[in-house]
Amino acid sequence: MAVILLVEDEEVQRKALEAMLRSGNHQVLLASNGAQAFVIAKDKRPEVVVADYNTPKVNGAELCKKVRADGDLGGTYLLVVTAGEGDALRIDSLLAGADDFLRKPVQKDELLNRVDIGLKIRALRKESAGLKAHGDRLRETQEALVVALDAAARGFEAAAGRFGAMDPDGAHEALRAAHEEFRLALSRVTLPEGG
Repeated sequence: MAVILLVEDEEVQRKALEAMLRSGNHQVLLASNGAQAFVIAKDKRPEVVVADYNTPKVNGAELCKKVRADGDLGGTYLLVVTAGEGDALRIDSLLAGADDFLRKPVQKDELLNRVDIGLKIRALRKESAGLKAHGDRLRETQEALVVALDAAARGFEAAAGRFGAMDPDGAHEALRAAHEEFRLALSRVTLPEGG
């Protein structure tokens, strides 16, 4: 079950689309215009927005732009619906950030399938973002380890030079300094969770 925001200004269409979405066991939030929809989206954070293109105040494409520009709503799946003919509205919606586009009259099976696909895409995007963040943390850890190992290598080279110069006290001091530098560098390393 997903939370879906349905944006439709025509009552008959709104009730029909709401019934279709509820038949898929989804929780449906309702808005009659794009401005109201954006306020609801900010508050309720739906997983999917199904928006009529021709809504008052803020149309479907403008709503897509607003949602995409909002960092908290960026992962929302956007499906625009219209009775309009031609490709202009579809292209406008997709350029504004819509993920998908449906023409009216909408068939229940097609709507529910598109919503299900949208939820799967949304889950994959979320997983991908998590993997990217994990990869970034691994790179940071790798860089910190390189710094720590480089510090230790420089210290050991200095100690070896002191031993070669027959300066055991200086070698001991260089090893102690290398150990301290390595310990400090290593303290900056944060291992990622699960790693």
